[in-house]
Amino acid sequence: MSDRIIAVQGPVNLLNVLSVLRYERALGKQGPSDDYLILGGSFLEGNNDGLVEVCLKLASLWPFKGVFTTHGLEHLVHMGAIPFTGAVSLLQKPFRGRRIETVYLLRNFQLFNELVQFAFPHSRLSCYGDSYGVHGYTRGLTTCNPTGTVRPVDVLTAITPLESFDAIFDEHPLVQVPGSFLVETVKDACGQFTNELVPFGQKVKELFPEGASLLLTELEGAGEFFSAGLEAEYAGYVDNVLQFVPRGHGVVIKGHPRVAPEKLTYLERLLSERGYRSVSMGSLNRIPAELVVPFLGVGQVLSCISHASIPIGYLWPVEIVVGFGRERLVKSMSPAWRDEFVCNEYMRLLATRRAQQGDLSPIRRSEWLDKDGPEAPEVCLPPSTRDFPLAPLLGGATLSAGARAEGRSGYRKVPPPPVYYFLRYRKSVKNRLGKVFG
Repeated sequence: MSDRIIAVQGPVNLLNVLSVLRYERALGKQGPSDDYLILGGSFLEGNNDGLVEVCLKLASLWPFKGVFTTHGLEHLVHMGAIPFTGAVSLLQKPFRGRRIETVYLLRNFQLFNELVQFAFPHSRLSCYGDSYGVHGYTRGLTTCNPTGTVRPVDVLTAITPLESFDAIFDEHPLVQVPGSFLVETVKDACGQFTNELVPFGQKVKELFPEGASLLLTELEGAGEFFSAGLEAEYAGYVDNVLQFVPRGHGVVIKGHPRVAPEKLTYLERLLSERGYRSVSMGSLNRIPAELVVPFLGVGQVLSCISHASIPIGYLWPVEIVVGFGRERLVKSMSPAWRDEFVCNEYMRLLATRRAQQGDLSPIRRSEWLDKDGPEAPEVCLPPSTRDFPLAPLLGGATLSAGARAEGRSGYRKVPPPPVYYFLRYRKSVKNRLGKVFG
C-alpha cells in the first residue's frame, strides 16, 4: 500500500485540497492508501493561536491517518538554528519504511514547500495552488534549499485556475476540479463552525439592525507593498467603506487567517473616527471568509486585495466590491509593486465576475497581463438568473452538524486523527529546541 502526504499552510489551502481529494476519490483514482496531513508554513511562534484548531476541524472531513504540525520548524531553519538538511531528516522520520506515492503542495517553492518536497524526493508532486488555483512559477525566484533548484511539478490542480506567472498551464498538466466539489466541501466545512459563528452572527445582527458589510483585509505585512506602509493600506479600506457602505450600516472586519487579531483594532479606530461602527472578528479571523459569509446576514463584501472575492462570488449571492482602484494604487503603491498590483486587480475583477456567473474556466496570464485595472473599486452584483446551490443556507439557520446529510456530499464521520509535533518550540527560551518528535 502506498501513502500520500498532504501539506498545507492554512485553512484555505486545506479547503482547496480537500475538494481535490474528494474529486479524485469520485473518479476512482484513489487506491488503498493512508493519508497524512502536515501543517506548516504559517504556524510561526506568536501568530498561530487558533490556526491549528481550525485546520483540525476541517481535517475531520477526511479520514487522515495522522496530522503533523511543523510548529515553527521552518522558522528555526530560517533563523539558522537548524540546517535545511536537518529539518528534512525530521520530516522524514515518522514516515521511514513507508512508500509515499504522492505529495500535495501549495506550490513547489518557498521554505515549507521545499522542505516537504526534499523530504520525499521520489514521490509524485501535485500542486493545488494558492487560494483555489492561483499558480505561479519558480523562474527567477530565489530558492531556499542548498541545491538552488526546485523539483518540477508533475501535475497542477485547480478549482479556479488563474495563471499568475509565465505560461505555466502550457508547461504542466492541469486538472480542473469541478466547482461542485468546492460547494459540497464548503457546505460540510460550515457545519464545523456553527458553535462559533452562529452566536457571532446573532451578535452582528443585534449590533447593526440596519445591516452590515463584511470588510476583508489582507495578510499582515501587505503594507510593505505601499509606499506609506500599513497606514496607506488601511486608508484604502476606510475609503472603500466611505464610498460603498451606507451610513447607519455597520462593518464587520474579517482579517486574513494569519493576521494577529489585535492588529485590526487600529482599523476599528479609523472607522470610528469617520463615523462608522464596526466589530472585528477577533480570533474568528482564523476561519476562511467563504465559510463566514452565510452566518453574518451581510449582503455586501468589500474585497480590496483578497482573492476570496472569487470563491465568495461563486458560492454566495452577495454584492462584492473588488479592489482599491487604479488611482489609489498608482498614488500609494511602492513603484516596484505598482504595475503588478494594478494588473492583479484586473485579474481578480475578471475572475470574480466570471465566478458570479458560474464560470470557473481558466484565466490565462495573457488575458490580464499589462491590463489596467479599473479606475476605481468596482461593484460586482450576483446575477438574478443564476441558481446558487448554497443560497438557502444564508443566515446559517440550517448549518448545524445535525442538518448535514452524512455521506451525501462526501462528508463522513471519522474518528479524530492523532496529532504529532515534529518538535516543540519553547516560547520561554528563544531559539531553544524542545522535545523532538520520535
